[in-house]
Amino acid sequence: MIRKLPFMLIALCFLLSCGGDDPLDIKPEDDIKPEQPEKPSEPEDPEDPEKPETKNKRIKTLKIDRPSGLFTEDKVTYDEQGRITRIESHIENDGWFDLFKYDFVTTLTYKDKGVINEITCNGQSYKQILQINETGYVGKLIYNEKEGWNDIFEYWGSGHLKIKDDFFSYQYEDGNLVAITNTKGDAPYLIEPGSIPNKVGISSILLSGEYNTLDYSFLGDSDFDIAIHNSFYLYYSGLYGNPSKNLEASITRGSYSLYYEYDLDEEGYPKKIYCTELDNGMPISSTESEEAFTASIEYWED
Repeated sequence: MIRKLPFMLIALCFLLSCGGDDPLDIKPEDDIKPEQPEKPSEPEDPEDPEKPETKNKRIKTLKIDRPSGLFTEDKVTYDEQGRITRIESHIENDGWFDLFKYDFVTTLTYKDKGVINEITCNGQSYKQILQINETGYVGKLIYNEKEGWNDIFEYWGSGHLKIKDDFFSYQYEDGNLVAITNTKGDAPYLIEPGSIPNKVGISSILLSGEYNTLDYSFLGDSDFDIAIHNSFYLYYSGLYGNPSKNLEASITRGSYSLYYEYDLDEEGYPKKIYCTELDNGMPISSTESEEAFTASIEYWED
């Protein structure tokens, strides 16, 4: 599990720039957000998973300290409808990670048929196009328009994510994600839901590298998301469907596991997330694990 992130990511800020016409021909429309109808239960599950409480707090800042050598701080801005419009990301890297040291700005622009997600760094930018389906979720994500790289998504009747690009399949019990499998027959990801209600609608798993199945490739490498947390915020925004009902307690694949602990505020929202990596049940030193982290969350209140 210990590896160096590719040196080629350093070139991100110099090599990537957005360009070309929008293949969706998306026209701006102020204050448009696809209406989400009531969602029936999953066809394979006789129980109707409950959706977590509607959040009345929104993430203001997210600080993630990885003892292996990476610190990030995100400042999140919203529009009047509560949608994320801007994320300012500050990155400190002491050398363990072969990553950039530039700060990044992510903007989300909402259209009548989708969302433009653009990352800007050092005067250069990279654009994603998120096509929204009839239920208001991402149906297709184009993350490299020039190369034609994209992912297709399908959802259960409950509104939970079902399939990513005919490769990953997501299984739920009682409204919680419990397993992720792939078509190659590799070892599945097994998720243990915790007992804490997921009031904020996040997934701690999406702050990891090896266990994040919703990341995407930049310059041919998917580890970029470990610093920018794009998939975490798209999930938190509800664009990947309904979140799990409870916060995750652990995720396991083969002999490796990530365990999560939470400190809650007086209203039951997570203010601290502690992630520990284990190998065959034995903790890996946090300075030797790229996955271990402590996250601190501050909130805006409605």
